[in-house]
Amino acid sequence: RFLTKNSLKDPSCPYFITSKENIDKIISTEKIGLLTHGFWWEFYARAQYLGLKFDEIKINHRQRAYGNSVIFKFSTIPGIAIKNLASLFELNRILKR
Repeated sequence: RFLTKNSLKDPSCPYFITSKENIDKIISTEKIGLLTHGFWWEFYARAQYLGLKFDEIKINHRQRAYGNSVIFKFSTIPGIAIKNLASLFELNRILKR
């Protein structure tokens, strides 16, 4: 079975194997989508909060052959970090209810 524990080494990897019922439980939680630059981190946090069991399948990441990522430019990282930190506090507040 893939879905056997509640710990991850790479929560940014968007591979999640579960039933439609479990997916529906996760997406029906209050204010889903708080972490706009870390949706999968939030998704896994909500799954863990709901007590859903999961595991990860190891993915071998490769170095880029050339060029740099343009998803997170150095100048945007502080703003993303502040927004995600505020969203994490909000998520924590929601899940503790």
